[in-house]
Order: sequence, then C-alpha cells, then structure tokens
Amino acid sequence: IRTEYMDQNVQIGGETKYQEYESHTHEYGKWFSIAETILFKANEVDSSNVYLLLRLFGPQAGTEIEIDDFSLRLPPPEVFPTSPTCADLASGNNQANANGLSPFPFLSLGKETNIVVEQEADGNNYFAVTGRDIDDPEAYHGIALEFPASCVDKGSVYHLALKLRAPDGVSGFVVTVKGFHEDTNAYSYGRSYSQVVTCPTNTGDWVQCEEDFMFTEFMVGGGAYKYQVYITTPGNPTVSYDVDDFYFTFVSQPLNKIIVDSSVQGKWLPGAEVVITPHGLLSYEEQVRTITEVAPSSQPGMVEVKLHDVIEKPSLAVENVNFATEVALLSRNIVMEGADDDTASPDHGGHLTVFMTAAQQFISGVEFKNFGQDGDYDGYPIHF
Repeated sequence: IRTEYMDQNVQIGGETKYQEYESHTHEYGKWFSIAETILFKANEVDSSNVYLLLRLFGPQAGTEIEIDDFSLRLPPPEVFPTSPTCADLASGNNQANANGLSPFPFLSLGKETNIVVEQEADGNNYFAVTGRDIDDPEAYHGIALEFPASCVDKGSVYHLALKLRAPDGVSGFVVTVKGFHEDTNAYSYGRSYSQVVTCPTNTGDWVQCEEDFMFTEFMVGGGAYKYQVYITTPGNPTVSYDVDDFYFTFVSQPLNKIIVDSSVQGKWLPGAEVVITPHGLLSYEEQVRTITEVAPSSQPGMVEVKLHDVIEKPSLAVENVNFATEVALLSRNIVMEGADDDTASPDHGGHLTVFMTAAQQFISGVEFKNFGQDGDYDGYPIHF
C-alpha cells in the first residue's frame, strides 16, 4: 500500500505505508484482513497538490486482487490515553473493540508481523498476532503500545494486566517496558529496559499476566520522552499468539515516607540514613534513603518518617506481619573511616584489630566506612 501525489511543480512523490512479507503467504486464494495505521506526511497532504492516490499493488503481474470492506478513517478520540491523569496508559482499545479491525493505538514491531482484530464465537474481540520474524533472535517482534513520558513521574506505580493465548506448552512470554531517552551518553542508544512480568506457561486457552510496575530513576531520567510496552517470546521467535484485555492502570503516586514505631522519635533525625530491606526475594533490592523529617502520625504509637527520595512500596505489617519489610538506621554518631588513598588497590581499606581481654568486648553505635583489606589474609573490617 503506497501513496502517490503530484505537487504543483508536477513532481511525483510517494511513500510505502504497508508491505506484506510472510504473514499471509499461506492464505493466498482466500480472504484475509489487513488493518494498518497510516501516517500521512505534510508534503503528501499539501493543499496545493494536484492529486493524492492510495495505491494497492502486487504481488506479481497477472495476480487478481479482490478488496472488500475497505475503510480509511481517523481513529476515534477514545482510543487515546486520557489526559491529564493518564489513569490507564492502555485506555481506549484495550479490549480490541473500539476501532474496528485496527489495533490502533497498539502497533506492530517487525516488518513481517501482522496484527488484526478478530472475533471469537461468543462475540469477544481480541488481537491476533501472526507472521512474526524467524530472524528475530530477541523475539520482540509482535504487539506493542507507546505512551508519552508526560504520563508518569519517578516513583509512579502502575498495574499491568493482560490476557495471553498461545499453543499449549509454550512458555517464557515476558512483558517489558522500554524507555526512549535524549541522553545517549548515560543510556546505550538512548534506551532503557525493565521487565514487568513473566507470563504463566500457556495452555492453549487464555492465561492472565499481571504485576505492579514502578517507574524508577533509571526509567524516567536522561530526558525520557516516551515509553513502549512490548511482549517478547525468548526461544519462540515465530510463535503466533493472541492478546486481550490489556490494561496499564495507575495505582499510586510516588511514595517518599514510611510509618514506624514512635520509639525512634528523637533518635532518628533529619540527615540520617536508613535502609529499607528488600520487599521481594532479591537481596540487592534494598533501598537506602536520607531522612528529611520525623513527624507525628495519625496512627497511635507511630511516627511518619519522610525521605529525600521516592521508594518502592514495601511489604507492610498490616498486610502480613511475617513478611513485613524492615527498616534500620544506618547513621551513627561515631564514624571510623579508612583513607581512600590506595589507587592501585581501591578495595584495600582500614582494618580494626581488637585484642583478647579477660572481659567481654562490645562495639556499638559506630559506623565503619572504607574498612576491609581485600586480598589480605584475615583482612576483615573488624577482627576480634
């Protein structure tokens, strides 16, 4: 499908808007659907042009082409994200029922990929994704959704949920968010990636994929100007699949405070650092923040500790006391800091040896920085 136009200088131009590669070769001789989003450029629709054509041609001379149910129209306003709240980043056509056969605003990644709205016997509409590229080693060619960076702030939490259907036994579907950034020095090729959820193994019927996702500093920094949500199928780059009920809904504003027992009042002070232990299974998900204020809480026996930066929502004691996130004060009144003066061995820091005495020995209320001597036998930070 290609445009052709003649400008006032009798110059002919045009651009290919859609090209079918592999996705329908097995369907020649019977009806199939094409639903493509076409973006017209200014020079194509200039009012001074003599004419503008939309041409459909191919695949080779002598081939008969029949066309039915043709339409060319603007997408309805309801398929665009609601502004300014952006309450659902996939609003409008997330149930494949707002824009006819077209998946817009969902888009196709990969020139071979074909996405069209189909209907089940019970009348339910869904997105059918076919014709995926066998030469796509990362298996990301498929359905995707883009939305502007203006919808999210650092620390904003959204809930992603969708239904997925693929052949029985196919596993490993992963939903990923990709950020596009102006700062190409801090971000490789101006891109950032963060996995949201790995979907359950498919059974041949619909499976549910859902998870909360927080936009971190890594995702929103560097002049982020848009985001893309897409599905990858590692190990299955050509598998066809169906998608329905795609939602990316707002959950909470950035969180920058915690509520803890009032026994910390007068002991945890502004400027001190606290560590919030991991809320999941990964040890490196701890969060270190600086206290900006400790204020009374509306909850009896508790205080509100405000932090200098946003945090991921911790697991709460009111949700399950056995899995509550713990908070610890890192700052100490006494600091012993090893000199950072060995450029050849940056991990060779200070070393404190405590010799044996008749009495028990205790060290409390002290912070050790740059201690430990990597490569030295018994080079612990503190050696009793």
